[in-house]
Amino acid sequence: YTCPRCLSRYCRAACYQAHSSACAEAFASDAATAALRNERVEQSGEAAAAVAQALRRVNLSEAAEARQADSDDESDDAEGEGGGSGEGAALEPEALERNAAVRAVAAAAASPWWTLPEASEG
Repeated sequence: YTCPRCLSRYCRAACYQAHSSACAEAFASDAATAALRNERVEQSGEAAAAVAQALRRVNLSEAAEARQADSDDESDDAEGEGGGSGEGAALEPEALERNAAVRAVAAAAASPWWTLPEASEG
């Protein structure tokens, strides 16, 4: 057997008990510190999981809003230009681009850029 701290060899339990208590206390202190570090890492992992879950909820709500906006746009298109509520004109250009991209992906009209013929041309 050996001391986990200073690696001194023991021949039996009596030698272990006679060994310096400073080594045993230091070893116990190191073990407790390591356990606390592991607990903090686990807690930060839980915090990261909570943040990831919150981001998923935000992304889902944004996707739902985009789908709602798309359905609103389609109903506005069906009403004609004169009968709409005028909300389409108030949308930002980025929002219009995003809605168009979402519609293209949903309709499978979009494809990854790396599959386009232009991507293979160097």
